[in-house]
Amino acid sequence: MKQQLKETSDTDTDNHVVGPVSAPPVPSGACPVPEFSSALDTGVKLPRDVSGKDAVKALRRLGFTVTRQHGSHIRMSKGGLHVTVPNHRAILPKTLQNVLRQAGVTVEEFLGEL
Repeated sequence: MKQQLKETSDTDTDNHVVGPVSAPPVPSGACPVPEFSSALDTGVKLPRDVSGKDAVKALRRLGFTVTRQHGSHIRMSKGGLHVTVPNHRAILPKTLQNVLRQAGVTVEEFLGEL
């Protein structure tokens, strides 16, 4: 009995192989998921007290220009890069990380311009 169970443990009732499910193949021409680099990878912690005003100043020093503002969100661009910075009293670290990732700026570069 144990031998029979062992033989059938790798298949279900319709004789389909049961095992780990792999991700479906990415179609040709599709954009792969971008690699996310975090501040933890570099060993530098993101500051918690950066305001939107400070972030805009630092990005301006890095070559970004303000293209428009809609409410409390400031749109900045540099070449083909476009970044939206929330103009809040304090930007959450995860939000700041995403702004820097979109801008193509490292945490060290950003901190150097604060």
